[in-house]
Amino acid sequence: MAVSSVTVPGTSGAVTLSLGTGDVLHLASQIGALLSTVDGAGNLSVTTGTFAASIPGAPAPSGGTQSELILSGTVGGSATVPPGYAYVVDVASAPSTLSGSNLTLLAGTAGGSFNVTGQSTVAATGGNNLITANGSYVISSGPGNNTVAATGIGTVATDNGSNLIFTSGLSDVLSGGQDTVVAGVGLTTVNASGSHSLIFGAGGSVGGLAVTLGGSQETVAAFNSNTTITTTGSQNLVFGGVSAGTTLNVLDMGTNDTVAGLASPTTVTAGAGSSGLFVFGGTGGLTFVGGTTAATVLSGSGKNIIVGGTGGILDGSGGNDTVSGVAPGGATLFGSAGNNLTYFGAGNLLYAAGAGNETLNAAGSSGTNTLVAS
Repeated sequence: MAVSSVTVPGTSGAVTLSLGTGDVLHLASQIGALLSTVDGAGNLSVTTGTFAASIPGAPAPSGGTQSELILSGTVGGSATVPPGYAYVVDVASAPSTLSGSNLTLLAGTAGGSFNVTGQSTVAATGGNNLITANGSYVISSGPGNNTVAATGIGTVATDNGSNLIFTSGLSDVLSGGQDTVVAGVGLTTVNASGSHSLIFGAGGSVGGLAVTLGGSQETVAAFNSNTTITTTGSQNLVFGGVSAGTTLNVLDMGTNDTVAGLASPTTVTAGAGSSGLFVFGGTGGLTFVGGTTAATVLSGSGKNIIVGGTGGILDGSGGNDTVSGVAPGGATLFGSAGNNLTYFGAGNLLYAAGAGNETLNAAGSSGTNTLVAS
């Protein structure tokens, strides 16, 4: 449940920070509760400052005491947080720029630019923010148009808005808006629940990309990442890699999705809930496993293995295909010049030959086979 404000201990009583609808992981509320607990135990030292003046240094640690810095004022500015502050609360009413290391940072709805290193947490509860993190991080934003560049190990979570997210290392991205995610080296895991998002794999060195598409009209382009995708939304578009050295594995449980293998060796499985699936094989070869509804497959020039499901399959062959069909769905195959097709299984076969020389081997089939030549 979203809250509109959070209170933190101050030098002369509690300080209230407006959150709007709050950050998506509710880190602000968790930070506020933690600070109240530490303060209640007598282990919190609070210092106040403004962007218009030099920020005081953190008090020397004593007996396990932790230090909180509260920055306020109506004018934003730029500052580097002195070492020793574990918590920073930015209640300034204007956008500000803050840098620091090993921080838990809580910012209000004004937005700002935040650069953190080491082990850090950033709760940017509103506005438009620029956040860079290097090290171990947790970043949670509220509604707004944010840019996040994260390197290392951590989590980035965004709410509604158009967000731009760059990752490198081992990153989990929880995308709730109309976001663009650009993954670098390492493994990036993306859970996209919004719409019209764009997700790109590594453009240089080989990376890893694991994506769940729960929204609609989202696009994934693997580029140089070995990519695993689960689709549960609708009208999503998936492109494989640009080199044969990267793999694409797709479990489709959505509606009206399209997969294009390009150069990647590609495996597509039509799972529970899959309907209206359209698959294009590429030069890397295709393995397709059908489901309970009909799917359309256009295989590429590679070596392809097509396993039809009970819903049947429509296959336009572009390479050397091995196709199996099951009852009652069977298969409809369209050949093309130079193809060698092998069909087996209990499902009925309709084979429509194209121009040129083609070879069909259906000796392993037990259903009714119908051949049509042009």
